Amino acid sequence: NLVTGIADAMIDSTPMICLVGQVKDTLLGTDAFQETDVIGMTTPVCKWNYQIVNPDEIPEIMAKAFYIARSGRPGPVVLDITKNAQFDRLSRPFANKKCTSMVSYHPRLIPKQESITEAAKLINEAQRPFLLAGHGVLISKAEEELRLFAEKTGIPVASTLLGLSAFPTDHPLYAGMLGMHGNYAP
Repeated sequence: NLVTGIADAMIDSTPMICLVGQVKDTLLGTDAFQETDVIGMTTPVCKWNYQIVNPDEIPEIMAKAFYIARSGRPGPVVLDITKNAQFDRLSRPFANKKCTSMVSYHPRLIPKQESITEAAKLINEAQRPFLLAGHGVLISKAEEELRLFAEKTGIPVASTLLGLSAFPTDHPLYAGMLGMHGNYAP
């Protein structure tokens, strides 16, 4: 039941940490009662997932999970925790260390110049351009840049549900909200 919510969080760029219970590590791969391949099911719909089989991993993996969920484009992280990792004691004192970087994870924060050039070319060549403002505008705090861009180009702007406050609704270029419950059908 959680997979749809995880997929929504991925699409909506919503940071979320999902903790999922799993059978004991000795039962993994045996088709034990209620064993489920959570990692396999959630890989396509989350930023990162990890199966914790040792309680000593919990502090470090939790810190990594929060770092990944909030950095770059925010999104969901799934931690599948075996029963023994949930109930066994740590072999060392708990240490809550914030994660600020990872060797294998480098979110791109600055777009490639080639991508910007190609996007500008496509916009300039478009016969009927249309801007769809979503949650990403709000996450990146780019509301003013969106307004200035729309005004400079004269391109109409519509919003997704999560992007409703990204563009002034009383602006002459505002076309409304798209989607099933929206008021605009192109």
